Amino acid sequence: MVPYSHAKHSRFNGRPFMVGSLARVMINGHKLTGKAREAMEMFGLDKPCENILMNNLAQGVELVQSIERSLEIVDRFLKDGIRDEEPVPVEPKSGKGTAAGEAPRGTLYHSYEFDENGRAVSADIITPTAQNYANMEKDVRASLERIKGESDEEIKFKINMVIRAYDPCISCSVHLVRI
Repeated sequence: MVPYSHAKHSRFNGRPFMVGSLARVMINGHKLTGKAREAMEMFGLDKPCENILMNNLAQGVELVQSIERSLEIVDRFLKDGIRDEEPVPVEPKSGKGTAAGEAPRGTLYHSYEFDENGRAVSADIITPTAQNYANMEKDVRASLERIKGESDEEIKFKINMVIRAYDPCISCSVHLVRI
């Protein structure tokens, strides 16, 4: 948390960071195949890039990879079939659990505590948007320095471009901009 906002702000080793498509393509782009690799190279994302405005192109690259991978999975199911599986029985009990998973907007962390009846008594969720807030602010401030002589309308347009490039979820984005 920061004093001027009630939204979570994340830092790693005291520095802002970014999660999401651009970060994933920068780290794992060498693993892309087929049309996704071609798209990555066509957009210049096969070279180091920290320009948040390229995030939407990285999302497109990931979409191509997802489509190609989905077709492979469907083909495998058509060839091998789908086997029936019985649900695993679960007995409610108390406990705590923490997990991380990759979502389209970035890594999602969540932690829960359950009572003896298996009911959730506490939860903490750190969304990709919350992890991106600090970096988003850094990029907005840097952009403002570059465009400070432009009209208010042009400044608003360009700053909103930066924010939208992070693809904040709608429930998170209401915390972002006060104009």
